[in-house]
Amino acid sequence: MSDKTTSIDLAEVERLVAALERDLQAVRAGHGDLAPLRAEVEQLRAQLAQTDAAPAAMHERLHGVRAALANVGDELFTDAVKGSDYLARIGRILGM
Repeated sequence: MSDKTTSIDLAEVERLVAALERDLQAVRAGHGDLAPLRAEVEQLRAQLAQTDAAPAAMHERLHGVRAALANVGDELFTDAVKGSDYLARIGRILGM
């Protein structure tokens, strides 16, 4: 494992993913199709829970969350989720 990988604060990443999940739960029904986004966030959480998670797999999953957020549209961003903030913070922690 590289020094970069060992210095990743996975607890902080998990905290941010949990915050994103809470925000998604607070979004009112009818604001875009959130099922794909919720699924991507859950898959990211599962990836983080693996003790042998490969950085490349986490990187791919993070991009999946980003793509799902983009598909939901601007309404979701302004209504409940500051998705870009979460993703930027998670990405910085993961060194991406």
